[in-house]
Amino acid sequence: MEEIKMLDDVQQLLYVDEELLKRFEVDFRIVQLPPAPAPALHYKDEGEYWAFVDRWGAKLHMPNEDGYYYDCVEFPMKEASRAALEKFQRPPPDPPEYLEDLPRQAEYL
Repeated sequence: MEEIKMLDDVQQLLYVDEELLKRFEVDFRIVQLPPAPAPALHYKDEGEYWAFVDRWGAKLHMPNEDGYYYDCVEFPMKEASRAALEKFQRPPPDPPEYLEDLPRQAEYL
């Protein structure tokens, strides 16, 4: 089997390798963008929670015990105003090669 890779940190979803899909006769496959990069993403132990700040500036956390996924707990924009929107620093777009791979994935499947 392939090394386990995280598909989505927030939802705690993993990529499932082809060998395992075949073993359980799974008859569908996912066409998926790679996980969105988050430069310098650091998970912090905040006592009862694991926490991180995503590339948009939102803070998420998940309980240390029996946690299944991350919830947003702080948002980068504190008010819904044009001024806040204009001041907000957006992350850079995903690299074009992420999108270029989708047709190849679909054709292969």
